Amino acid sequence: MLPKASRAALTPQEIEFIAENQLITVVPTRAISDKFELLSGEYGPFRPPLKSKVPLWLALSLKRKGKCTIVPPVWLDAEYLEAKLEEERSSPGFTDMPFLWLETANLLTKHAQDDITNYEQVRNFIKSIKECRGNKAIAGLKYITIDLFSQGFLNLDNLGLMEVNEIKPFFAKAFDEMGKFSGALATDK
Repeated sequence: MLPKASRAALTPQEIEFIAENQLITVVPTRAISDKFELLSGEYGPFRPPLKSKVPLWLALSLKRKGKCTIVPPVWLDAEYLEAKLEEERSSPGFTDMPFLWLETANLLTKHAQDDITNYEQVRNFIKSIKECRGNKAIAGLKYITIDLFSQGFLNLDNLGLMEVNEIKPFFAKAFDEMGKFSGALATDK
């Protein structure tokens, strides 16, 4: 059985499922006269070379069938990610990234490699940014104090959903220990 702190966390697959609902731009490779009437809206018909916005899951499905190319988000670019990595390394806090950046990057680098310019560089920058941000988050554990605990919350500005989900067990454990320590302090008075 999973530890208590991990049971409430989402799985990476559940988080990717959430990310698949965001809209992304596609360019159809052939005309598709069908309209897709979905709960989230109506998509299509598709006519090349006109761009269309569709949910990421639909874009990936059309991509697998060879019916479109996916236009990567502007932030999924080697130059942009290189600048973000440098900013991440030089900043004490977390740099601003889209909330679902890691999930989106994982899905697109897995299923749309040929649509990403400088794919290998992009993949390496994503990995480096993720490691840098993860190291910052773990290093932040030492800053959890009784005062912070008494506020009852922890501010994690600019972290994405997957990142929050990954560090949640560590921070939950730290807050549990602080609660025990704080209770012991209260009984000593």
